[in-house]
Amino acid sequence: MTWDEARRQCKAEDSELASILDAFTQSFVATQMLKYKQPVWIGLNSNVTNDYYMWIDNWRLRYTKWAPGEPKQKRACVYLDVDGSWKTSSCDQKYYSVCKKSDEVAPTEPPQHPGNCPETLSKSWVPFRGYCYYFESSSNKGWAQASLECLKLGGSLVSIEDRIENTFIWHHIEDLKDKMLNFWIGMYKNVDGDWLWLDNSAVDYVNWKESSEQVSSRQVLIRSSQECVSLNAENGEWHKSHCSNYKFYVCKKRKVLDPTTKPPITEAKKAEEAPAPSHGTAGIVVAVVLLIMAGAFLTVYFFYKRKPKQLTTDSNFDNSMYFDGDGGPSTNDTKDLVNNIEQNEHATI
Repeated sequence: MTWDEARRQCKAEDSELASILDAFTQSFVATQMLKYKQPVWIGLNSNVTNDYYMWIDNWRLRYTKWAPGEPKQKRACVYLDVDGSWKTSSCDQKYYSVCKKSDEVAPTEPPQHPGNCPETLSKSWVPFRGYCYYFESSSNKGWAQASLECLKLGGSLVSIEDRIENTFIWHHIEDLKDKMLNFWIGMYKNVDGDWLWLDNSAVDYVNWKESSEQVSSRQVLIRSSQECVSLNAENGEWHKSHCSNYKFYVCKKRKVLDPTTKPPITEAKKAEEAPAPSHGTAGIVVAVVLLIMAGAFLTVYFFYKRKPKQLTTDSNFDNSMYFDGDGGPSTNDTKDLVNNIEQNEHATI
C-alpha cells in the first residue's frame, strides 16, 4: 500500500504509523521485519510536516538511522528497509507498514524562547528562536578551521533544523553574495558516507541543490576525500564541496538565560527540598569516623604500652592464665619452692 493508505489503515485501528524514537525500538521493529523480509512504511513524511522530517505523532527527530546519502530532498516519505536503514521514496510506492499505539504524548515546544545573545564590540550575534547566530563575512577559511573558530566562540558551525531556519540564515547572507557566494554550515560526510551535523543534531531537514543529488564524475573522483556542505547566498540551497575550500561561515550557539530571583522559601519548603547528602558530604563523614576510630585505637595502644610489665613467671608456677602442659604445678615443685624460701630466711637471720 502507499504511504497515505498505510496511514489510513493505522488510524482505522486507533494507532499511527510508527515513530522510532530510540535504538531499542529500531532493533525491535527491524527484528519483526525479518518475518516478512519486506520494507515497511514508518511515520515520516516531510510533505506532512512542513518540508522537514518530524514524526507524524508530533515527536521530534532525535534518533536516526538514515542510509548513506539519505535523506533525499525530492522524496518525502520514509520506509525502513530490510537492512535496517531508513530510506526515502516516492509516497506512491507500495510497501508494507508498521503501526504503533502509545499513551505517551509528545512534549510541546515552548511558545517563547527566553535568553539573550552576547554583546561584544568585535562580534555581532543575531537572535532567532532559542539560538544566537554569528555570520563571518570578513575572513574565509576551510571547513575545519571555520568549525574551530566557532568552537572558540562557544558555539558550532550552524545546524539547520527546518525550512524556516534555513530561510532566516539565507536572508542574512543574501546581501553578501557579491563577496562570497557560499557559506560553510555544520554538515559533513563521514567515512561511512553518512551526512551528519557537527553538533550531533538529527538530520531531519535537507535543502540540497537539485544537481547535488545526482552522481557526477567529479563527485566520484572526490568521494574518497572529505565532503562538506555550504549554503548558497543566492538561493539558500545546499552545495557539496571539498572541505579544504575557503569560504565564509555561520556559527550558532544557545542563548544565555538571565539569572532570575527565586521566591522566598518557607521552613516547611526547605525541609521538603533538602537535598540528599552529596558524594562530597558523605566522604567527609566517613573521614571523620575513621579519624575517631584511629584516635581510639592509639589511646588504647599507648595505655597498654605504659602499663608496668608483670614479672615473668616460671613455667611451673601456678598461674591461671598459663599452663605449660596438660596440668597444674606438681607437689615436688611446691616443696622445692618452700625449702628455698626457708633457706633464704636462715641466711638472712
